[in-house]
Amino acid sequence: MVRLRPMLTALVISTWFGAGCSSEPTSPPEPDAAEATAEPEAPALESTSPEAAHADLMQASITLLENLNGTFDFVEDAETAEAVRPDVDELVAQMHALKARRQQLGDPPEVIQESSRFAMDYLRMMGSWNRFMEHAGRIAANPGAAVFLREPIDELLLFFDDEGQAQP
Repeated sequence: MVRLRPMLTALVISTWFGAGCSSEPTSPPEPDAAEATAEPEAPALESTSPEAAHADLMQASITLLENLNGTFDFVEDAETAEAVRPDVDELVAQMHALKARRQQLGDPPEVIQESSRFAMDYLRMMGSWNRFMEHAGRIAANPGAAVFLREPIDELLLFFDDEGQAQP
């Protein structure tokens, strides 16, 4: 998978931190026992060939980004941000599972990267990523919403950064 430049990631993160959100969220609701013990699940990736494994990973990444964007479409204020936070946390957990799978697979072979399918899927994924970045900027500019979504968005910004890790 083609990596985003670390400089771009640093710029986005510095812009996010510079958004000036100083309010603290109220405590999140306690998860029930089933939610507390459930392991996050990424979309199933049951491929046997490297080509199929990378194609499945690309499709799962696109689906994850589209689900994030669909969730962030509804965020307008603190109330809606708080309401979507459990869904966003689940999507962050899926992102971690996909990222681990991507790191396990490594970069796609050159033959895959040069294929027209990979190029089309990559462009689709980057379109979804750009839409996510627009949402992140919009939410960062809204202090009420940013209070509830800053942490998961910070983690999501590291989706393509294999060198950096989200801070605990």
